[in-house]
Amino acid sequence: LLAAGAAPRFVVVTDVVREAPEGVEVELLGPAFEAFERAAPGLLDSAVLRDFHDELSAMQDVAAEPGAANEYDSLGHSPFVAAVRGAHVEGEGGLVWDDAGRVYHERGHFFKDEGAPLPAPADGRASRRPEHAFPALATTIQRFGHMYYHFVAETLPKLVLLLQSGSVPEGTPLLSWGMPFERQFYEALGVDYDARVVPYDAGHVYSADTLYMPTPSPRITPSREGLQAVREALGVRELPEEERGLIVYCTREDEASRAVANEKELLQALRKAHPDKEVVVYKTGRPLDEVIELFQRADVILGPHGAGLSHLLFAAPGTHVVEFLFMRDPPMMFWHMSRALGMDYWMLPVPQSFWMQPEMEVPVQEVLDLLHLALQGDGDGDGDGGRACPEGEAAAAGGRCAPCPPGEYASAQ
Repeated sequence: LLAAGAAPRFVVVTDVVREAPEGVEVELLGPAFEAFERAAPGLLDSAVLRDFHDELSAMQDVAAEPGAANEYDSLGHSPFVAAVRGAHVEGEGGLVWDDAGRVYHERGHFFKDEGAPLPAPADGRASRRPEHAFPALATTIQRFGHMYYHFVAETLPKLVLLLQSGSVPEGTPLLSWGMPFERQFYEALGVDYDARVVPYDAGHVYSADTLYMPTPSPRITPSREGLQAVREALGVRELPEEERGLIVYCTREDEASRAVANEKELLQALRKAHPDKEVVVYKTGRPLDEVIELFQRADVILGPHGAGLSHLLFAAPGTHVVEFLFMRDPPMMFWHMSRALGMDYWMLPVPQSFWMQPEMEVPVQEVLDLLHLALQGDGDGDGDGGRACPEGEAAAAGGRCAPCPPGEYASAQ
């Protein structure tokens, strides 16, 4: 099998564990990844799952019915670290290839659009581009790893595997994107950032006598085991329920996109509706230890789609997660992460919104209704909204169901 666009000497390896290429040593680091069910997102109106099924499933499969689950089984083998001799890393996706004429397309490393060729080494690239040579080098590089969520959810599981490996020599340089936010994570994991991290430039080729390559993290759907390993490595604690009472709101104020235009009104309404809970506004820039401490104490995490929601990684199972989500090709990564970690995920769709929209207007009453459903315990965010009334109707005085006004969602409130 030849890689698209590659010279004939390159042969594709798609499963280094099972194919066992000659000269490649593979260290297995635990049992096989396990599949798990992901309940559909909780919604005020489950019809959204059907009406927007194509959009919600743009990057991963999301069921069109509230009672349906989605099995996650993206890797199918044990986590590993492979030692590849005479190997090279290049390109925005961190493509690995070796002097034996093999290119490595491990399952989960590349997100492949339908019909698009997978990346291949450019013939002669190593002689034309600046090259960085090492006796030993470990790579964490995948596409989008320079972005905060992708680093936290996808790069960190790879880094933890490398640090746990018994085959990677102590002090081996670590290839990483070199973004400013990386340092505190590396140092929290006991890595001397200045001494060991090699900042990656996608226009260069990085070569090693021995390259250490960990199990990839599938884009926006990292494994449950990988996420849990990061929690354990960072010392995240699951606090008693009585110590988890915060409503943590992740603001995007001052960000270039998806800021909530009516945020002040929303925060006032949240504090009025939940006087027994402290509403804390999380803003980017806090030290990592403070971020972990804050999200460990959360009962509710909510806010617009963005990097701040990545910190649900530090929250306890059962935490309620409410995401204000744009509906033009939503990636659904926080739904996946929530379900992987046993959390109660609810989605508030924001019509006519999109990823790079500067601001979005969030319907405050719908946020309150949705949060009411999540907190009252009538549902577990399984997509049915905890409703006792049929679709199109809501509970009214006297325990009866009454039709919703035009343009309104049904809720059990």
